[in-house]
Amino acid sequence: MFDKGEPTGKEDFLTGFLSDDHQSEYGRIAGLAITPEGSLLISEDTNGVIYKVSYKGGVK
Repeated sequence: MFDKGEPTGKEDFLTGFLSDDHQSEYGRIAGLAITPEGSLLISEDTNGVIYKVSYKGGVK
């Protein structure tokens, strides 16, 4: 969500780490990295996993 290269808002693209009542967590993000091909790696230390987020599709 950009206008002339400037951000105009936000958009959630990765959710589900908090319980519905926001009192407990299912995961806790600990670090971020970007791979050479542009995927986003997200480490999570509650369950000890790394998520890979990649975009598939055309330009929005």
